Amino acid sequence: MTLELPKSKLAKALLTPAALVYRALVSARAKAYEAGLASINKVEVPVISVGNITVGGTGKTPVTMFLAKQLIAQGRKVGILSRGYNRQSKSEYIVASDGEKILCPVEDCGDEPYMMALEVPQAIVICGRSRSSIARLAIDKYKCDVLLLDDGFQHILLHRDINIALLDYTDDLASEQLLPAGRLREPASALARATHAIITKVPINADSKKIERIKNIVHKYSPNCLIYTCRFRLENTSLTQNKTAIAFAGIARPDQFFHDLGAPELKITLHDTLSFADHHWYDDFDIKKIQNCLEKSRTDIGLTTKKDLARLASRKSEPQVARLLEKTVGMGLEVEWIGDSLILSIK
Repeated sequence: MTLELPKSKLAKALLTPAALVYRALVSARAKAYEAGLASINKVEVPVISVGNITVGGTGKTPVTMFLAKQLIAQGRKVGILSRGYNRQSKSEYIVASDGEKILCPVEDCGDEPYMMALEVPQAIVICGRSRSSIARLAIDKYKCDVLLLDDGFQHILLHRDINIALLDYTDDLASEQLLPAGRLREPASALARATHAIITKVPINADSKKIERIKNIVHKYSPNCLIYTCRFRLENTSLTQNKTAIAFAGIARPDQFFHDLGAPELKITLHDTLSFADHHWYDDFDIKKIQNCLEKSRTDIGLTTKKDLARLASRKSEPQVARLLEKTVGMGLEVEWIGDSLILSIK
């Protein structure tokens, strides 16, 4: 989700009245479902939602892919359902992958569904505004026997059997404000819907008391919620050893990505960084800006995320983009569990 959030105390204060209005709307919506005034659709196969209560950057995509691979290894036919943020296709829905091949370009389905289709080729990946409709398609046409909702915590319209909320270790849920004054999509009380919670981005030198505070907030609203902790480890690091580099990214919270690239074990000398909006589609000006940064710094390679690389690769037939891609490495994320890993056994 592309969104500029206020950084100064004054800006947040000025937006507080709007946040109160937003809170009232969110509360009214939740109460409508609780009272049965709005119907919830239930399908005949298990539905697992992976989402959060904040805006972007908690690690939903790598966790969704981890669970998809786990379920496929158990012999399940997995359907991944996504909204497909910032996709350029205006169709009601689009099938990114049928579990055998990719069926559309990245522009039509969006970067995250396309990347999931690449990384989990056995999964059916479908994008659409109505998760209920594409759930029906995944079951009826593609015979999926388990569905994963990517970024589905707020999509109450579709019943879910397992509801996973991701919580960023670096966030302070106790003091964070609702949109547009802060990063919260919903108040912390929405965690009452969570069956599982994952505290993500936990550093090696984590404050155990802070982790306990987060767990206490979750259990305040969902006493039986199962809580796990993890961090994310960069992939493709063998390609970066002892290299000089610049890094660029169009993702939520790119500073975390740039920080991770500075880990001593990666042996990367990072000369410069360039940030773009989340899900940004790179135009000619952007390509030239990145290329100029590479040439000016005289570095060996450019580093970006796999999501960014998917967006860039859609223009690989263009000479200037092809030249940039030759020197660019896409870095993915792997889930590294701290303690027990989340293992789902679906009947």
